[in-house]
Amino acid sequence: MIYPEQTIEIARNLTPPSAEKNANTLAPHYYAGIANDSCWMFKFISGPINAYSLLSDPEGKMFNPKSIVAIQLNNGPIIQYNEENLRVMVGDDLDAIESIQWKNYLQAIKRYNRNSGKINKK
Repeated sequence: MIYPEQTIEIARNLTPPSAEKNANTLAPHYYAGIANDSCWMFKFISGPINAYSLLSDPEGKMFNPKSIVAIQLNNGPIIQYNEENLRVMVGDDLDAIESIQWKNYLQAIKRYNRNSGKINKK
């Protein structure tokens, strides 16, 4: 067994098996995770608020939002993913607050990130 405290990083090769057979034309594509004290985490949302999952699958059709374990505002510390911490991060963003009230935390992160981009472009 290898435990997170014994590693710096872990990665999963996302290159499809069919592409691996033709290795001369396609370089491997790795999805890197970071070690936490009790698990490995994989960043699956990047933006003003980053979100980290226990799963090594980038967000897609099969992604399970219940696998989110941590969030990070800008380059700040990575902290536990919960309603209280998320509320502090989104501040007074009304769209994100509305999503939090409906207990849709993933949507709150996406709305905040989208709205932050609009503010920065003005």
